[in-house]
Amino acid sequence: MAAHTELSLGAGNCQFSGKRHSHGATVATIESFYGVVSTVQPTWAQKVKKRELKTALKAAAELAREREFVIIGSQAIHAQCQHPPAEVLLSQECDLYPRNHPEAATLLDRELGRNSAFARKHGFYVDVVTPEIATLPPGWEKRMKRLCVGSITAYCLEMHDLLASKLAAGRLKDLELAGAMLKLQLASVRTLRARVAKLLPAAAKIDALCALTNVLRDVRRKATSGRSH
Repeated sequence: MAAHTELSLGAGNCQFSGKRHSHGATVATIESFYGVVSTVQPTWAQKVKKRELKTALKAAAELAREREFVIIGSQAIHAQCQHPPAEVLLSQECDLYPRNHPEAATLLDRELGRNSAFARKHGFYVDVVTPEIATLPPGWEKRMKRLCVGSITAYCLEMHDLLASKLAAGRLKDLELAGAMLKLQLASVRTLRARVAKLLPAAAKIDALCALTNVLRDVRRKATSGRSH
């Protein structure tokens, strides 16, 4: 994907905390489609590549009897990037929801979620979400990219919409992902800044613009440091 390399910084002295937030999932013992799930946490996969994403989509489709899903987390990058950065591959979950059968969310969470037999077997899990969980620019639905797995279609957030939502969230891992995409010139600073400027409410826009300033500063600092060595 062609991208602009502009790294001009906005005004202000923005700071972010750099704190990571735990997932906070409740551990429960359940009888599942895949067998009995214990409270023992799974050994998480080192990398969640496109192959693992396809496995998750196939399992979700079979359980929910659904052929269309929406992916709003970092795994959406797989629909747009042949060689995504490590920040995508190191994710342990796939954030999605069934497009046409939202009532299947509870079933998917039970059978494919963090504490499921699926997670213990494969080392990653499906995090069933809703579109309201992310702060997104207007018109994001029309810009989604398709990822097809056989007869299954995953509608994935467009790159800049995804990064805008990550900047609004402001977690360290989200900022690291945005920085990696910009450093590798897989996203346009100009386009990303324009998307962030459309975020609502205003507080989210301000936080995201502040985060973008810090991310760009860090990208520029690392680039300068790399040249000096």
